[in-house]
Amino acid sequence: MAFYLIGSYINSIDDSTMQQLNAMSDPAANIYQESLIKGFFNCGIELIPYSFKVVSKKLYSQYSLFYKSWCSLYPNVSIKPRSYIKNFIECYFFLYKSLRSKLQRNDVIILYSLNIAAIISTLVACRKYHNKICVIITDLPLHMSTNGSIFYHIMKWVANKIIKSCMRKITCFGILSEYMSEYLPKHANYVVIEGIYSPCNLVNIPQPKIDGRILYSGTLAERYGIKNLLLAFNLLKNENYSVNAFHMNDGEYYSRATNYKNWGYDNYYGLKELGTYKDDSYTLDRELILNETFKEKMFSEEKFADYIITYSGHLPFTTEKGVCKKLVTEDILKEQGLEELPSDYVLPTMSEEDCARRQAKETDYMVELLINTLTEKNLIDNTVIVVFTDHYLYTLSDQTILDKYKDTSNNLINHTPFFIWDNGNTKKKVTSVTSQLNILPTIINLLGLEYHPNYYIGKDALNGSYNGIVFFSDYSWYDGSIYVDGGIITKGKEIDSLLLEDKNYYINYLIKINI
Repeated sequence: MAFYLIGSYINSIDDSTMQQLNAMSDPAANIYQESLIKGFFNCGIELIPYSFKVVSKKLYSQYSLFYKSWCSLYPNVSIKPRSYIKNFIECYFFLYKSLRSKLQRNDVIILYSLNIAAIISTLVACRKYHNKICVIITDLPLHMSTNGSIFYHIMKWVANKIIKSCMRKITCFGILSEYMSEYLPKHANYVVIEGIYSPCNLVNIPQPKIDGRILYSGTLAERYGIKNLLLAFNLLKNENYSVNAFHMNDGEYYSRATNYKNWGYDNYYGLKELGTYKDDSYTLDRELILNETFKEKMFSEEKFADYIITYSGHLPFTTEKGVCKKLVTEDILKEQGLEELPSDYVLPTMSEEDCARRQAKETDYMVELLINTLTEKNLIDNTVIVVFTDHYLYTLSDQTILDKYKDTSNNLINHTPFFIWDNGNTKKKVTSVTSQLNILPTIINLLGLEYHPNYYIGKDALNGSYNGIVFFSDYSWYDGSIYVDGGIITKGKEIDSLLLEDKNYYINYLIKINI
């Protein structure tokens, strides 16, 4: 049994030579493949390397195991119709002939990178003995260069389609992160290989003595997943804090149990999962505070950051079922001093608006219980409470109720509650319109925490330079005086056309960069 490495490895190369090779050879890729070769050797397995990168004939014949012209879909390689096809054919037949003449039954091929010509030639060469093929994926094709001509993009699209089809015939994969597994065929065999480095290159590098800092060395481009990286950095929390989320429903609803932990939370707790409720009373917001299990988890002697998600304000808004029915029944029992209503008792009919107000009162009661509990546990003076609602009652079936607020001069329908409270802060009021996007940067700055404003879509609403403008998912926006929909002012006074154009451009920019 023989093991072959098909890639771009160049043997015994120094830094000066690598500079001469320029874009035609990648030092990081060379080190990675060399580490694979040495790793297999240390395990008693000889890994036979085959190289297929294009460089000057003189340099390649001097430093490579052999010379052969080759061109691949790398960003810095000029691709022309004739040269691309020519080099594709050269690579295909070179690898095909080389492997075909050497391959025996049970030989294993390790293919470095998702190179279309290398994949196809290897698959064809292995057809005779059905040799096992493992592909090492260091870059996903869809995240490679976005520059180039129309022909380049067409060829890249075609190549990606062919690669995806070929990948179904690959035995196994080596990837650099778990995230990359999403690109693999369903039920594919893979192993995550991360953290490869050359220890000898680090001997003379001084080791920093600074804790709590992360250095990123790489290109600041969206296609390299820099947004995900920054998000991950922002999720790094103070180890002294316990961060938990609390809600009525179980962890499977919206996949909260999985999602919240991925977002940096320690735990997600669902009232429904406790199994201590004989009926649907867990839907009442008061149970978030009254439930003994929740109380134990929510209020700790240690530092904590709790995210409490309410429920009572949700639909349906009717006395026929749901929270409104439960609350109205509770009110009647209390008024009449009864433990339960007669089976033939008919509840009074309430409008959706009245039900919504009664359900909102339940949430108010929960906030009262929260403050009382914090006071009882001597936590109130060291606690900051942030309350906000994520949307207006668009779920009302009676749209005439919404129309009353839509027609107001100040667009009242989009005014939703939001406040930040603690027992010692001086009262401040934001008169400019703001949105949910501004909550986090406002809180961070209010607490005196270090942060970079460019990491967030929103702005600090308490900052003097805050522009007081909010936008919605349909690209409409509102600045407190005018409402713009489709780039046109639908409510408010006319403004300078250039100013309107600038604001429309700004809103479109914010939405597009964060889709």
